[in-house]
Amino acid sequence: MAQQTINVGAAPNDGTGTPLRTAFQYTNSNFSELYTAVGPSGNNIVVPGNATITGDLTVDTSTLKVDSANNRVIVGHTSGSSAFQVTNAGAAGLEIQPTGFSSAPLILSYNRSGSAYTQLTLDGSTIVHALNGSTAMTLNSTGLGVGVASPAQRLHVKLDQNAYTYSRIDNQNASSGAYAALMLSASGNSWGIGVGSAAANSNALDFFLDAGGANSLKMRLDSSGNVGIGVTPSVQLASYKSFQFGIGGNLIGRSDNSGIELSSNSYRNSGGNYIYLNTATAASYRQYSGGHEWHNAPSGTAGTAITFTQAMTLDASGNLLVGTTSLVSGEKLSVNAGSGTGVIVKNTGGATYSPLYAWNATTTGDGYFSVFFTETAATFRGSISYNRAGGLVAYNVTSDYRAKDIIGPVSNSGSLIDSLKVYIGKMKGATIERPMLIAHEAQEVAPYAVTGLKDEVDADGKDKYQQMDVSSFVPLLIAEIQSLRARVQTLEAR
Repeated sequence: MAQQTINVGAAPNDGTGTPLRTAFQYTNSNFSELYTAVGPSGNNIVVPGNATITGDLTVDTSTLKVDSANNRVIVGHTSGSSAFQVTNAGAAGLEIQPTGFSSAPLILSYNRSGSAYTQLTLDGSTIVHALNGSTAMTLNSTGLGVGVASPAQRLHVKLDQNAYTYSRIDNQNASSGAYAALMLSASGNSWGIGVGSAAANSNALDFFLDAGGANSLKMRLDSSGNVGIGVTPSVQLASYKSFQFGIGGNLIGRSDNSGIELSSNSYRNSGGNYIYLNTATAASYRQYSGGHEWHNAPSGTAGTAITFTQAMTLDASGNLLVGTTSLVSGEKLSVNAGSGTGVIVKNTGGATYSPLYAWNATTTGDGYFSVFFTETAATFRGSISYNRAGGLVAYNVTSDYRAKDIIGPVSNSGSLIDSLKVYIGKMKGATIERPMLIAHEAQEVAPYAVTGLKDEVDADGKDKYQQMDVSSFVPLLIAEIQSLRARVQTLEAR
């Protein structure tokens, strides 16, 4: 209804004004319209058209306030610091649900002349944060994209190659050891990545299960660059970096790239000493300047120093030393067997394969296949060689006159030969019979020809067979043949 105006006339009671009854009808009509807008309790205002309010508008100050002096709209509170502030405990602070519009339901932007501008757009199932017109972050039904407009995974981050710090996650409770800077979960099983997750390792990078307690630690990268899997890495010598596996072993590399160490139950402490990790035996492989070393040590006490024995060495020249740290003469393989057997070569490939090949590739002279020594200082005793002139393999024993004390000629060759008992028989497992001697019987006649004792057994009670060098009888046979020839010549001369 249009506003009703009462004409008061040109002068009192001059008859030109609105009649009294009509005037009250106008008044009642205007009051009715105001009553309808304000409501019976005075708390409901209906403005059918546009409304302009100058100054402050306060409607139930705990619900809505327009602060014209500070250019603020406050909802749910009496004061605020933002241009538009909504406070609503226990329910949504702001809800916008437009229908029938093709544009985004909400766009928030900041733009100041001469400065960068940002914009936040909520459009359907997508939230986009833009910076200077370029998409900085997108959240949609696929996932969250940082630096990408359309994320391909749940979290899709595109790094700015010009940025010094690509991403950062801060944990304000890192010193307590109970919180992780980053938690990853798969089907309810939590995995954590923590930086400085314990007060004693504030500069460490930890990987753990669950909430990050000490018992759940799976891997740690400490501030010195050492890595421990399933264990806090032991403090190493400053010039070394280690990769420690549980309480059993370490892979240690020198900072100057001159070598590495792979050890079992040991590490090198800050003083450079090798230390037991537990009470088991210890072993170490080391590679330095082209050489390789293998060390071992008996069981010890955790935390105490280790005395390693260098068991094997492959030096930079390709020489292999087993049980020794120096070459005997100039060979490629040196073995010090101590109280055990030096080398055993076993063939399981069948009768056509040899357990050992001796190949001398020389094309001139008498090439050696094997040389034999005794005594602490190597004393030459014999060899196996190839006699090129004779075209045969020679089994040689030392026979130089300088190595002998000659007493005189043999005079009892016949009695010695007669004392030897020769049998016809065969070896157990063999199929051919042949003439043979018995070692302990021959030992009574020629002890120099037999090795070992009659009926001897080893520590396990197994038989230790006697052995015989039948070639040692050759000089005896020659002496007897010479004696026979002399007698034949005497007989022939009669």
